[in-house]
Amino acid sequence: MFRKMFWIFFLSYVWTSFLFAEVVKLMDYPDVYGNRVVFTYAGDLWEADATTGKGYRLTSHPGLETNAHFSPDGKWIAFTGEYDGNSDVYVIPAEGGEPVRLTYHGSRDLVVGWTPDGKYILFVSTREMGYYGPFLYRVSFQGGFPEKVPIDRAAWASFDASGTRVAFNRRPGEFRNWKRYHGGQAPDVWIADLTRHTFKNITADYDGVDLRPLWVGDEIYFVSDRKTGINNLWAYNVKTGEFSQKTFHDRFAVYAPETDGKSIVYRLGGELYLFDIASGKTRKLEIDLPAEHWQSRPEFVNPTEKLGDFDVLPDGKWAVVEARGDLFKIKKKNGKWENLTNTQGVRERYPAVSPDGKYVAYFSDESGEYQLYYRKLTPDAKPVQLTHQLKTYPYHLLWSPDGTKLLFGDKDYILRMVDVKSGKITRIDQGHYQKDYEFYWEISEYDWSPDSKWVVYSKVEPNLNSAIYLYSLESGKITRLTDGQLDDYAPVFDKGGDYLYFISNRNFDP
Repeated sequence: MFRKMFWIFFLSYVWTSFLFAEVVKLMDYPDVYGNRVVFTYAGDLWEADATTGKGYRLTSHPGLETNAHFSPDGKWIAFTGEYDGNSDVYVIPAEGGEPVRLTYHGSRDLVVGWTPDGKYILFVSTREMGYYGPFLYRVSFQGGFPEKVPIDRAAWASFDASGTRVAFNRRPGEFRNWKRYHGGQAPDVWIADLTRHTFKNITADYDGVDLRPLWVGDEIYFVSDRKTGINNLWAYNVKTGEFSQKTFHDRFAVYAPETDGKSIVYRLGGELYLFDIASGKTRKLEIDLPAEHWQSRPEFVNPTEKLGDFDVLPDGKWAVVEARGDLFKIKKKNGKWENLTNTQGVRERYPAVSPDGKYVAYFSDESGEYQLYYRKLTPDAKPVQLTHQLKTYPYHLLWSPDGTKLLFGDKDYILRMVDVKSGKITRIDQGHYQKDYEFYWEISEYDWSPDSKWVVYSKVEPNLNSAIYLYSLESGKITRLTDGQLDDYAPVFDKGGDYLYFISNRNFDP
């Protein structure tokens, strides 16, 4: 009997712990003070015990609170918040409380730390230089007009103990989507001596990423992908000029490190890690947050407020509209609607109605990747899957006028044609260049000839101008129609099939 009661108690305890305790991920912008860590989770600030992992919420405003930093005495937390509609500098007591606003400018002010004496909060802003900033500023903890720190562009900054020297990056450089970047935008770590008015690039030996400097005693810790190609913590000794690697992660990259002078907290793979400076040891923090996760709860949503792509039936009386991941058939006259797909957890998009008005083709991610389907325009119709091996993000669909084929481009710069009856896929062409100043970079502008025998499209050339191309379905031959000396794009056939119209940038003004 005792053994049975023991197991009932034990299982109840485990189940209760499972229900009310949750080790979370996707924490960001952490900072540390002693045994406490503060960070952003689900758009709010949280604080947790680094030993037990138990955490509690500091802010609950619908706006985003981020870039939190403990004051040098650990009594206050400065952060960037959106309480009044703009990203400005705020401060609250370390245990939580009502935020006090310290900056009032239309630009985004991002907190990067405190001065060593705790009198000023450091932040970066593009308020004076726009896109070509940011600059480093300080604002008094007691409030007042911000002062510019006398260095040029600065995205991250950390003062030494004396407050006379600062290690900084001129560029932000956290390219989460660019790994192992070596180029003109790769940030270096600089030291500025504010009394001697001197500057020194301490990472000029490496043309990759050297980022987020933290001044600790005689060393400057920073993030770099040197040697391994993966961001790890490194340190530069100010006295000897020597570099040393401090962490050795080989899968995920180190991001957003901050320090209290004794340990360094950072994000890696969506979790928080703590590096002990004295011992050189790293441990993962198991953070338990009692969050309600209201953003992930099911809710009723009016689909008319979340409309996406659409197509109109040939008679003009009905339209097929994408809304909240489903496809709806909507009548023009009285707004009557039918949900054609009605799939939970699946997204359908880019509906294209067949020329005879009987079918709709679309992309669906039901299999995990977007694949091409078509179905009759009735809710009880069964979809027919045309593709099975696509692993890309597709663009809009276009039926051939005879209703036998479908045309679409994708994020791999490929233009494809699919035979509706057989499912055969023809790869027409692929681009290799993109325009940095255009919304569409890939092959995304294409059209059918009225007799369904030709496809016209535009493709970016090596000089970053687009040229017009023509593809023959009968021969499979591609003919270039414009020479690329001018930017020609958005081609379409006229209704008779005799002429091509396109847009051309022909402004020769210097």
